[in-house]
Amino acid sequence: MVLPEPSDLGVDPYVVARRPDSVRSVYQPIVALGPRRELVGFEALARWPAAPMVDPVAVFAAARAEGLLAEVDWACRVSAVAGAMERNLGRSHTLFVNVEPDALRHTRLPNTDFAEVVDRARGELRIILELTERAITDDPSSLLRAVDTARSNGWGIALDDVGSNPQSLALLPLIQPDVIKLDRSLLEPEDCAVAEEIAALVREHARSSGASVLAEGIETTAHLRRAIELGARYGQGRMLGAPGALPALIPAPSEPIPLITEGNSHVPTSPGALLDVIPSSRFDSDRSIGTIDRVLDGMENTRDPLTVLCAVDTRSPEASRVARRVARLAERHPFVAVIGAEEDRSVAGRFGSAARWSGARDGDPINNEWALVAIGSRTEVALLARSAADQPAGDVDLTVSYDRPVVRAAGRSLSRRVTAIAGI
Repeated sequence: MVLPEPSDLGVDPYVVARRPDSVRSVYQPIVALGPRRELVGFEALARWPAAPMVDPVAVFAAARAEGLLAEVDWACRVSAVAGAMERNLGRSHTLFVNVEPDALRHTRLPNTDFAEVVDRARGELRIILELTERAITDDPSSLLRAVDTARSNGWGIALDDVGSNPQSLALLPLIQPDVIKLDRSLLEPEDCAVAEEIAALVREHARSSGASVLAEGIETTAHLRRAIELGARYGQGRMLGAPGALPALIPAPSEPIPLITEGNSHVPTSPGALLDVIPSSRFDSDRSIGTIDRVLDGMENTRDPLTVLCAVDTRSPEASRVARRVARLAERHPFVAVIGAEEDRSVAGRFGSAARWSGARDGDPINNEWALVAIGSRTEVALLARSAADQPAGDVDLTVSYDRPVVRAAGRSLSRRVTAIAGI
């Protein structure tokens, strides 16, 4: 492939995508919405000086079509942190760096120069990786691995555009973002009642998790007032500062944007592994199915939008009946995923077209387990069961837990097995 010279980039996004090294970053201020309006951070935004009229969204679409998305995305990230270090941003202010969802699976840096910049950034900058809500539902397992990697580097996680899709709200407890960025449509909602309900769910999650709420797209005094009413602690938008070069001197804020310090790290090898450390009871087949039905009843009857994650022992004679019930759940809740044995993929259709099916490989302990995990703004429950060793066929060790750490650990174990949507 013959690469164009920078002066020839023009406005063709395909041409720009083939020159990822031509990207430069501008920085939009992020401001605390208290009386002092302190400057607490910046969001890095990609620009191409040699093609100033090109649409960044179009560049990423072209990069995806050309198979260059990972290269372009990494170039944008490296430009963001390199520019911040060049201006000595330091760790008192927070740098928000965008990550394309489809690039999350590409963790290897394209070249050693990029690696050196990222290594420096770990020590010199306070970074929050910004993920769009599309990343949650398109490829949860890659997203959660990216979250783990970010946290191991001491970085935070922001979830962008929250509120534009109910699926993102249902999955917030699994991601545990440090910052929740409200979708700008909530500042001028078409349906105020729906916007208020979304804002209430976000505020409740922020209250229980310690996350901060940030409103973007603040362009007017009315937007600012609305953002504060929605519970935003921070804001960004042209009223608060347009994208541009980093200032030479930036006064340190009284406190930085906080990062959640509670542990997200414990991920059991399978949900059933939690039965090694929490109380359970021995159930025969009839009692276990009755308990499964009662948990499913609760999921069907709640008005709380749920993330539902299931592991089903597809060899069980009850699998088809449970599948029909899960299919009904998938019609009414925003995200329902099912994990079953890969060799029994023919069973997948019984869970309905609305449920996400993922096959577990032969030898995965989850193939001998049942798990039903439901997480919502007011609901957290996990049924965990696995075949009882040296006991009659059908007997299981089983527990139903409403304990938040147990439910979320089981949910993270299941979500890491949820594969990407075909074709992304």
